[in-house]
Amino acid sequence: MIAYAFTRPGALSPFTGRRWPVPDGGRPGAWFAEPHACGVDVLPAWIAPELWRIELDDVLGEEHGRIFARRGRLLERIDGWDAFAAEAFATDCCDHARALVSGWDGDPRVREALLADAPLVANAASANVAGYFGALAAERVAGLGAAVAERRRQASWLAARLSPLGDAPR
Repeated sequence: MIAYAFTRPGALSPFTGRRWPVPDGGRPGAWFAEPHACGVDVLPAWIAPELWRIELDDVLGEEHGRIFARRGRLLERIDGWDAFAAEAFATDCCDHARALVSGWDGDPRVREALLADAPLVANAASANVAGYFGALAAERVAGLGAAVAERRRQASWLAARLSPLGDAPR
């Protein structure tokens, strides 16, 4: 099964601190025990500095969009995901949130706080937070369904701009 994972620089897993063996000379990295990965549809929730296409073997299950397997290996780094893409993603999320919130007739204190916070996370270092911020703003304005729709919109943004994500199953 092909899936995706964000890592810290050097293919370092964000939560476990384990380093994935990286591809070398056009060959996949060595197999890695008990990886976690995801499909394109939940990538916005896991944003980090590096994005990898991964092969999973012996899939054990899925929980909240995370896919668990007995082993996996890195196939290639998605070079289109870099600081420029992260900043563009964060800016898009915040611009979309501001557009939603600007026309909202809800609590003016909440509206003003959201509008004030948007520019603070519209940068590459805050891309993960910007995605969350966009979903939170959508939920405040239109409910939980809007937050889910915003995360789908973000996943579509990633897929449209990052090859080979555009060809990936969702």
